[in-house]
Amino acid sequence: MAATFRLKSDMLRYLLILAILIPISTLQVLGQSDSLSIHFVKNELVVRPGEVVNLAYQIENLSADVAELELSFSFPDSWNLITKITEFMVEPGQKKLGIVSLKVEGQTGVGKYPVSIQLKNRQGKQLLAEASMNISVLEIENITLELIEKPTYVSAGDEISASYRIQNLGNTSKNVFINTNNCDVKGTSTLSLEPGASASVQVVKSTSEEAVQSVDESFTVRAQVDERVLKSVYASTVVLPSKKASKDLYFRFPVKASATYLSTNRDNDYQSVLQYQVEGSGSLDTEGKHQLGFMARWPDNSDLSFLGLYDQYYLTYSNDNLEVFLGDKSYSLTPLTESFRYGRGVESKLTLNNGWGVGMKYLQPRFYQEIESELAAFTDFSFKRNNKIGLYYLSKKYQLENDPAQLFSFTSLLNPFKRTSVEIELSHGQFLSKKSNAIRAGLNSQFSIFQFNGVYYDTGKDYPGYYTNSRFYSAGLSVRVSKRISLYANAREDFRNAQLDTFFVTAPYSRSLQGAVSYKTSERSNLKVYWRQYEREDRLIKEKFHYQTDSWNLQFSHRFRKLYYYLNGEIGETTNFLENAGQENQSSYRAAADITYRFNSQHSVRVFGNWSNINRIISDDQRSLLVGMAATSRISKNLRANFYLQNAYDIDDYYRNRNLMQFNLNYSFLRKHEIALRSFYTIFRHQVDDPEFTVSATYSYKLGIPLKQVVKAGKVLGRISNQKGDAVEGVYLRMLNETTVTNKNGEFEFKLVPPGKQLLIVDRARLDVDEIPSIPMPLELEVLDNDESVVNIQIQKGARLNGQLLLGQNKLAALDDKSVKPANIVVELRTDFETFRIATDSDGRFSFPLVRPGEVELRIYGNTVPAGYKPKQSTYTYHLEPGDQKYAEIVLESSKKEIIFKSSGNALSVEKGSMPVVISKRTVKEPSEPDLFYSVQIGAFRKALRKDSKFLKGQSFYFEKQIDSLHKYFIGSFKTLKEAREELEKLKTEYESPFVVIIKNGKVINLIDFRENGKD
Repeated sequence: MAATFRLKSDMLRYLLILAILIPISTLQVLGQSDSLSIHFVKNELVVRPGEVVNLAYQIENLSADVAELELSFSFPDSWNLITKITEFMVEPGQKKLGIVSLKVEGQTGVGKYPVSIQLKNRQGKQLLAEASMNISVLEIENITLELIEKPTYVSAGDEISASYRIQNLGNTSKNVFINTNNCDVKGTSTLSLEPGASASVQVVKSTSEEAVQSVDESFTVRAQVDERVLKSVYASTVVLPSKKASKDLYFRFPVKASATYLSTNRDNDYQSVLQYQVEGSGSLDTEGKHQLGFMARWPDNSDLSFLGLYDQYYLTYSNDNLEVFLGDKSYSLTPLTESFRYGRGVESKLTLNNGWGVGMKYLQPRFYQEIESELAAFTDFSFKRNNKIGLYYLSKKYQLENDPAQLFSFTSLLNPFKRTSVEIELSHGQFLSKKSNAIRAGLNSQFSIFQFNGVYYDTGKDYPGYYTNSRFYSAGLSVRVSKRISLYANAREDFRNAQLDTFFVTAPYSRSLQGAVSYKTSERSNLKVYWRQYEREDRLIKEKFHYQTDSWNLQFSHRFRKLYYYLNGEIGETTNFLENAGQENQSSYRAAADITYRFNSQHSVRVFGNWSNINRIISDDQRSLLVGMAATSRISKNLRANFYLQNAYDIDDYYRNRNLMQFNLNYSFLRKHEIALRSFYTIFRHQVDDPEFTVSATYSYKLGIPLKQVVKAGKVLGRISNQKGDAVEGVYLRMLNETTVTNKNGEFEFKLVPPGKQLLIVDRARLDVDEIPSIPMPLELEVLDNDESVVNIQIQKGARLNGQLLLGQNKLAALDDKSVKPANIVVELRTDFETFRIATDSDGRFSFPLVRPGEVELRIYGNTVPAGYKPKQSTYTYHLEPGDQKYAEIVLESSKKEIIFKSSGNALSVEKGSMPVVISKRTVKEPSEPDLFYSVQIGAFRKALRKDSKFLKGQSFYFEKQIDSLHKYFIGSFKTLKEAREELEKLKTEYESPFVVIIKNGKVINLIDFRENGKD
């Protein structure tokens, strides 16, 4: 019992001890954790993908014990830890600073990424402390666009197709829009690219089959994100004529003849008429010094419909000093005296080379019956920087008056400063004993952030010019505050009392004042806010409107991919001066939209609308809603169409013709013929309703009148076949600046080739890599005037000649130089037509990969062979068949010579059957050209010159090298530059442009390049 009691007492004692020790040990661990701290120096960092970021951290031991620690880091899986994790100790009270380096993966997306550091006990691996921070990754935008493939040539009428590769090398997803110019995307134009993703883009462009000569068709593809163009790639393809142009050796004057049929239902009565027109405009000589123009249009059908044209006849001639016009047109003198007067007359001007000019005009007005005739004379003088002054005199003879009106005017156009021009006109007029003056002034200037333009007219009460008792002004000022913000202000008032031709109805009188702020919201969008006050008044006898509006306007325009839209809102107050007192004011508003969508380069559509109440207080029968649409389409290469439709017009526009509907169709064929069909549904001027339907059809023919034969030309034609004699189609050939292609029969033709020696080139783009023409290119041809040069070319498989030069073993092996290698030995391959030179590699190997089949001669240049060796023979002959691949292994034999030195005055005798005693032996190197010398190059030719060539002029010492397919000729071998320059001065009297070169190890080096590499 006692023992049992003691056992139980011991167990209780042990349990009590454990109960006390466990909390104490726990407190010790917690105390160690509290006594260690770690934190990052910065709480957040901003980096770019692909960068290495250094994170500084600090550890502090606040305990009285040495801490044995290790670190671990947590970061995104794709990132790399550069710093090696180490174990270390921290003394009591010590602070320790550390740096960890991480590389952010290049495709890391935009956002915040947590990075943490853990501090652990080295023995127990217990977590003692931890710190964390955020690393913000910035956006990287990197879109690449590369042209992968495009045709160099296509035949006229074929489609150009090009492929591109677009790739997103940034770290965010991008919606990329493919914007094109002069071509169309095949498939979708919008691509969604994840980081690292790529896509293929194909564009197509049609060509006209009517082309008769080679043309360069260009196109551009752009990668656009939102409204920013990130990449733009320009490319071009040569379009070859698919049809043969007729041979034309003449210089021709262009003429166009046409006939138009016009029909209308005017006043519910169907009427029709034919009108003819012949016109021409162009040069009378090949230099373009003499210009001629003429037109004859008849009969007059302007009375049938306002869309009809009046008859017109004129003839004009000009050269560098003389201008003459005879016939019908709108004549003008100065803006004050006679600004625009249609009539039949004559004018001429003679301009001297020193800037002086004199001229005259005489006309009889056609659409202003009050004036019987006008006669004018003038002189002007032009001097530096586009400055000009002039004196003018005009006499107007009125129908009801015997005495003419007389006007005198002085004008000046001056440019006193850069980007600043000033224009002034002072005029005096007298008529019926009344005298009056007029003035016109204009200023256009740009400086700093300001731009100003303005014009001012003021004519006296009795001034008998184009305007009488009238004032006109227009002024505008713009200030570019920043790249996005601009300020504008402008004011304008129309003329009154103008002597307008009665055929043209005058526009309404208008006066406006405006101030605006423009803000460029993005690269392709703009917001504009402006205040405007404007007045409009009908000038016809029965006024239909006269009102003034004060309004605030908001305008926004935006071009987004294939869509362009314009929005405008206006709110204000309108005063109707035609209403009774007390009813003239009304709140007004207007909303307008104009949207254009471009499907591709050939088709587009536009819709527009205008909703307003401004017209309601002016004319009760005017609609407040105006909508319409327009569409254009290139249906085929030669067929174009456009369509326009609108439901109504503002009353302000009734002074002119307004088309409610218009449909046009144009078709061209056979290069010289064209048919145009047009239909109109028109409200004619002076009217507000009762539209008329009009149809017109025009046939035009273009012709050229031969003036003289200007081209002497021959023709080059031929056929390309393969080794079997079969035709080879689709091979491109070039001559001068023309390119052609063989047809299905292998035939090609160049027309209008200038006589003389011309080069014909076969483009190897369409040949296989191992194919070669049977005749070396370029081929020189002698083209005769009015004759045909026939060339037949065979395309055959090329041969290949590979080989190796080996150094033979010396008879005495102990004398072999193991460091000598058969490198840089010049090997020449010569055929009947061509010569090729290459140098061996370090192992003596050489290769001629594409050789024209036949007998070839291989030559080894002995002066480039290492000392002590020589080829057994200088040339080797091989016969190569098409497609052959031969290998030549040539051993270079030892050329070491034994030389016996004798005692002076004594002869060595040799007994019969005995060999002579060798006293000494040395190797004699073969003579060769020096490693570096100077020479003078006198010329370079595509073809080697004959020894008796006049160019060489009997030179006794010259040498020739074939470099880059050219035969270059040099004179002299000089050790110093001074000697070479002395020879150069002598040769300058015999040759056009000789120059000094350096020849080092057989290579020709330009003197400037040699010096730039540190040599002299």
